[in-house]
Amino acid sequence: MRRCTKPFKWALPMGIAVAFLAKAGNAEAGDGVDWIDPLIGAVTYPDESHQGRNSGNGIIHGCGKTFPGAATPFGQVQLSPDTVTGGDNGSGYSYTMGSIEGFSFIHMSGVGWYGEFGNLQVMPTTGPRELDRERASSPFSHERETAKAGYYRVELDRYGIGVELTASKTCGFMRLDFPREETARVKIDLGRRIGQKDRWLSNSEQRVVSKDRRTIAGHMVCSAKDGGWGRGEGDVNYTLYFYAEFSEPMAVSGVAEKGREVSCGQYVDYTGTNVVFFAEFGRLSRPIELKVGMSFDSGEDARKNFLGEASATTFDEARVRARNLWSDAVGSVCAKGGTAKERTVFYSALYHAMIDPREVGRADGFVRRTVFSGWDVFRSEMPLLTLIRPDVVSDTIKSMMETVTSGRRNVLPRWDILGCSSGCMIGQPVVSVMADAYEKGIRDFDVELALKLADAALDEESKGRRVGFYPGDLSRTLEYAYFDWCYGRLADLAGHPEDAR
Repeated sequence: MRRCTKPFKWALPMGIAVAFLAKAGNAEAGDGVDWIDPLIGAVTYPDESHQGRNSGNGIIHGCGKTFPGAATPFGQVQLSPDTVTGGDNGSGYSYTMGSIEGFSFIHMSGVGWYGEFGNLQVMPTTGPRELDRERASSPFSHERETAKAGYYRVELDRYGIGVELTASKTCGFMRLDFPREETARVKIDLGRRIGQKDRWLSNSEQRVVSKDRRTIAGHMVCSAKDGGWGRGEGDVNYTLYFYAEFSEPMAVSGVAEKGREVSCGQYVDYTGTNVVFFAEFGRLSRPIELKVGMSFDSGEDARKNFLGEASATTFDEARVRARNLWSDAVGSVCAKGGTAKERTVFYSALYHAMIDPREVGRADGFVRRTVFSGWDVFRSEMPLLTLIRPDVVSDTIKSMMETVTSGRRNVLPRWDILGCSSGCMIGQPVVSVMADAYEKGIRDFDVELALKLADAALDEESKGRRVGFYPGDLSRTLEYAYFDWCYGRLADLAGHPEDAR
């Protein structure tokens, strides 16, 4: 691989020498991106009949619950195939499953405890109109499936449709290649969520509105009462807005509720609890492109995201840009030596470390990040990011503090999704991230506020803080002892020796 010229190097047991470059975007940054395999880890259910299968490069897949679809580094959109809805299937895709039910725009990577997001599920079809999620699904083959950084392609065997996916930071791009002799149909399921409890939602709301014959917009109000993170126990509630445009005019469009058609024509304006939008285009001589802008803030923000990133951008242009973003991102680390398999493992792991914490909004210069799985990442991913992406670490610390100062939470989150109180695991991992960042010179956050919020969180959550142990619980004793030490270290660095003692 390329020459490493920077002095900061690590040698890994596998025989790969690693150097962290001072800056991404170097002249030879394209090397690492070609080793990334997004299919690694993309399994939610182990299946003995499929064990040992791989994506053609000798890498055996485990139950990592990653997704294989398209994303950009720390981006808001992860456009990926779905093989399953419901159950403990965090990413919504499992390599061992044989059919695809659609392609949705927001996913999570590598998480347990059921899943979240999986919203706006698009499924192209041919033949008779089919509006039910399960009945419209299609078998697929891994031999006709391709996954690369920022790009995914698969053939839907039932319909003979080729589906390609790519993404920008806030937008998703689909290219759908239908058989020329068939009526092209697209079904968009707004009432779907990866971790939903039941087949039909009861407490959520979706709206879809036709803007013209090529454009629709709307939103999905997602209630924890219907499931989601931790099958609802994570108490994650959010509204996701979209603005979508087809490259071809719709000949017919309509909506269904709970799988039953309720309107059909050229224009729709419908609100319901289990909404499916459908569009028909007749027989086409070329593929359809679908571009969608997304936002967790407002419909106008989704439209602005679409105009800024997708409106004047073709699918192929977006695909090249996504690859270049990943090339720059993993180009911050230079690896030499090792086998091809080891380099694939290394760069694919680095790729997965750059999915979250994702950016979900900007306001007045403040970059809001979420999906901070604190207890899972404070030991490894966040210390890595302090070296190669200190901006992401700084944004994350500020975002976690903002969940309290905005009034959305009472104490710092230990596992954050959009400021909701998921409450997973134990301890107070943000305090470790704060101390590690400050120690390494990442100091563009309000350290006095950080100390105040850290102290309050540890006081509230650690019953044994004043006596040095957590009665009857060794794990909590060790976790809170460590985070108290981190608080003390941060206080010492910030010039508060009494608090540190």
